[in-house]
Parts: sequence; C-alpha cells; structure tokens
Amino acid sequence: MSSPELSAEPGKSKGAFRPWKLVWVLTAAQSRARERTASSGPPLTHPQLENTYAGKSTQISSRHHFVCQDGVNAARLLHIARDKLLKKVMELGGNAIVAEEWNYNIKKRGIIAKDEHKVSITYSGKMVTSSAADPHQPVALDKAVVEIPGLMTIKSHEIV
Repeated sequence: MSSPELSAEPGKSKGAFRPWKLVWVLTAAQSRARERTASSGPPLTHPQLENTYAGKSTQISSRHHFVCQDGVNAARLLHIARDKLLKKVMELGGNAIVAEEWNYNIKKRGIIAKDEHKVSITYSGKMVTSSAADPHQPVALDKAVVEIPGLMTIKSHEIV
C-alpha cells in the first residue's frame, strides 16, 4: 500500500508535488515585480495659487494610457498629463488647477515586448479662475520616483 504523501494520483494527497502550483506562484511573483505605482498623496495646491481665486471651482480629471519603449520618465509623463488637463480647463473657461492629485501605475508588458511598458496616469484637480498665473508644473514631483532607466520613446498615448 502506498503512502498518501507519495501518491501519484492528482488530488489524492495534500503533500503531493504539483508543478503547476509552482509555475502559478512564480508567475504571480513576476507579475508583481513588473508593476510599479506612485501617487501625489492628498490634494495639493501650488503655493503661488493659494488665496488667488474666489468663487466656483469645478472638479476635473483625466486618465491617460501611454505605451513607452525602453525607459520610462514618470515626471515627463506627468507634465504631459497635466498640460492636457490644463488645456481642457482653459477650453472650459478656467485658467488654473488647484487641489491637484495624481497617481500612476507602470506595468512591464509581456515577454515578447520585453522593453515596452504600459503607464496609466490619473490626474485630477479643481478648475478655477485665478488672478495668478498657473505654474504649469505637476504637484509633488518629488514623489514621482519610479523611473525605468533608458531613453523613453512614447509609442502611443490615449486619453480615456
């Protein structure tokens, strides 16, 4: 009679070696290792815009999907996302963004496209009319520390 630990029949023993479980665990660990995230934290306003606006403020946000080849410069991508949001603010009659916040997620694309990264950025804030000029800078850039070395080439950019 064979011992349950050495049983060759699948599902008959808790101690049986199952290679598919090892593959699943390794794949999940690799997937987590290929994903990086960062955020600005709570909503922030540039110091030069404090107390320079009155009246109505409207919440506004945008979501961007980038596919980058080789490297990823998160700070540059945040600049692009904020510039697009500010352009939208100006089209709607505002001239500045306050109470800004952002977050992003960088995922390494599959095995075939080994040097490609998918970056998702959400940038939001409140649209206002201010007496001071908008600084054209994302807030909390010091928190955008996730960088992937290499020369970044943006292969595609989609605003969702």
